[in-house]
This record gives sequence, C-alpha cells and structure tokens, in this order.
Amino acid sequence: ADSPVTWAKDAEQRLDRVPEGFMRDMTRQRVEIFARNNGVDTITPDLIEEKYGEWGKGSTKQNQQLEWNDAAMERISKIPDFIRGMVMLEIERCAKETGSDTVTGEHIDAASGSWEKMGGFHSESDSGQYKK
Repeated sequence: ADSPVTWAKDAEQRLDRVPEGFMRDMTRQRVEIFARNNGVDTITPDLIEEKYGEWGKGSTKQNQQLEWNDAAMERISKIPDFIRGMVMLEIERCAKETGSDTVTGEHIDAASGSWEKMGGFHSESDSGQYKK
C-alpha cells in the first residue's frame, strides 16, 4: 500500500491556488506520488515547487500547433504557467483526433472530461482516447 503523506498547512494553502476540481485533484495526486518516490512524508510548499519545476521543464518544450479561438485561449490562460504547455498539447491532440484544426471550448470540455474519467491526462498511452 502507498505510505500516507501529510500536507503541511502552508502546502495545502498553496494547493488551494490550483483551480478546484479535476486539476487540483490531479495535482494533489501527482505531488503525493512525487513525495513518496522521494521518500518524503510531509508535503511542503518547497516540495510542491520542486514538482512544479519538473512539470515546467516538460511544459516549456511544448509549442502551440493549432489555432485557438478566443474563448478557448481565455480559458487556457487560467491554467498555471508551469503546466499550461502540457495541457495545451493534450487539448490539441483532442482537437486533431476529432478532425479539427481549430481548438474551441468544446475540445477543452471533451479533453478534461476524458482526463477525469481516466484519472490522468497523458494520452500517448491511450492514443485515440478523444475520438468519438
């Protein structure tokens, strides 16, 4: 079984800045896995920043490949910088798999709904997850 981890109060407050719902739940889960993998039993803001830094390295490598309509760009701008590139890549994958070359709010909804069902958002392991 996974060893339990404790969240320091200031770490919980840091997590509260992530949008409520799936994004926060996924962030919590990934930070806890990161803590366990590093032998840490109390999550601190520094540990969260370390994980964000790891995500950020992956996110900055991603470049926008499709057009995004204004509504979709407005929504994606609310996602924290450190993970936005990876999220955009996945949403673009959803748009491509559904035959579109412009990302809309419908693609964001479809992609996030799929992630929620799967408990994660990297579709390389499940290509075709966004096809109707």
